[in-house]
Amino acid sequence: MRSTIVTAIVVIIVLVVGIVVGYGFGSGKTTTITVTSSTTVTYLITHTITETKILTSTVTTYIPYTITTTITETKTITYSPTPISKVIEAVIGQLISVDPWRVSVLSVREATYVKISESYYQAPQGMKVVIIKMYVENVGSDVRSPFGFAELSTPILVTDVNKSYDTVGIYKLDWILTPTQEVLEKAVKCNILDTLTKLAPGTYIEGDFIYLIPQEEKPVKLYMTYWPNPFQPKITIMIYLKRP
Repeated sequence: MRSTIVTAIVVIIVLVVGIVVGYGFGSGKTTTITVTSSTTVTYLITHTITETKILTSTVTTYIPYTITTTITETKTITYSPTPISKVIEAVIGQLISVDPWRVSVLSVREATYVKISESYYQAPQGMKVVIIKMYVENVGSDVRSPFGFAELSTPILVTDVNKSYDTVGIYKLDWILTPTQEVLEKAVKCNILDTLTKLAPGTYIEGDFIYLIPQEEKPVKLYMTYWPNPFQPKITIMIYLKRP
């Protein structure tokens, strides 16, 4: 009798263990667990853009449970906008102030023959010389070169047909070995402005920029740029060479 009871207890225990083990390794029940975390990365910014990404990954364990993890990632991005250009318009004879500089176009002349120092030159065939006399003053507190690095750009001439011309050196002109009487009478004297000149505070220079343009075109505008700091707006100076 005692043996029969022990056998029955053992059978019951085996059945219970079988049920538990069968449930654990059988088809089982699937449970989804969602875990959300946020990661913020911040940079020194002028403007802020927030970008959110949701990354989902699924991990299956050795038991029949599926765990789904959702991670929300927040990223802060910064950027510096491109400075907007500023345009200053003026006319011939008007004084323009840009930071340490005051500039002005004093005169505009056109010629076929020019005199530079004691030599005479003429424009190549079909061309003419445009001589623009400028005034530049240093109103700052330091010694500076007006046309040096990160200062004023050399002027660009624009004609009535909307074409641009840069300054030229005397090597672009035809040297006249023996000037005729016509050359002596018609030659326009030029004092070429030295763009490497340094100005002490409170001082100024005057000088000429020369250009070569076709004879049928007319000079109408002069452009210069001042941009000492790339993080500040660029200043464009536009000077009309004829009064309205």
